Amino acid sequence: MAQLSDKVVAITGAASGIGRATAVLAAERGARIAAGDWDRAGLDELTKLAADRGWAMQTVQLDVADEAAVTGFIDGAIAEFGALHGLMTCAGITSPVPAIEMEPDEFRRILDVNLLGTFLCVRQAVRAMVRAGTPGSVVTVSSALALTGQRNGVHYAASKAGVIGLTKTFALEQGDSKIRFNNIAPGATESPLLRRTVSDEFLEAWAARAPLGRIGQPEDHATCACFLLSDDSSWITGQTFHVNGGSIMP
Repeated sequence: MAQLSDKVVAITGAASGIGRATAVLAAERGARIAAGDWDRAGLDELTKLAADRGWAMQTVQLDVADEAAVTGFIDGAIAEFGALHGLMTCAGITSPVPAIEMEPDEFRRILDVNLLGTFLCVRQAVRAMVRAGTPGSVVTVSSALALTGQRNGVHYAASKAGVIGLTKTFALEQGDSKIRFNNIAPGATESPLLRRTVSDEFLEAWAARAPLGRIGQPEDHATCACFLLSDDSSWITGQTFHVNGGSIMP
């Protein structure tokens, strides 16, 4: 079990889904958590849970596409906890629109959150770690759809493919800083975002085709993320982890 008792970890998209599951598991394993999300109600529930369980957790309403807000989020985590050792970028949105009907503004809206938002968060966290001379770990979240494409989701698939390229580039550039960068590419995973965009019939068919016979749960990804955020993965960087029940085997 990867322990995080000496780590300060910032997590975006922390109010629900994979981000929330990672915040909870990392806190259970001893990390101090800065949790950011646009969803204030979800953050309030997480704040209450942290208080009830005695976790060290700061929650911040955050628009990851806002550069000033991202700077405040990262700097605030360091001011609260004294350091930053890890970042996980889970914030993401989508909307179902056929590619030939999609307007440029809608394409940009999804990329602003999923790709630009990831870049801004990673860049700011890395700058802080480099200034402090702190070895660290960054975990980004893409999607199996980055490899397969997605009907009615050209913006989402493109943004998640971009996240993989972004992660590898940071790994190449920052090796000397002893900061590691890895990516998790989830398959179909139980979350509010998934339920808003696909039907129950689609999920049943997806699970039936998957070798392990089910869709994912947020906790499936949280365990992988906590391993990557811990020192147990100290010689792993620039990799994409396909956590998908075997549904895609690249």
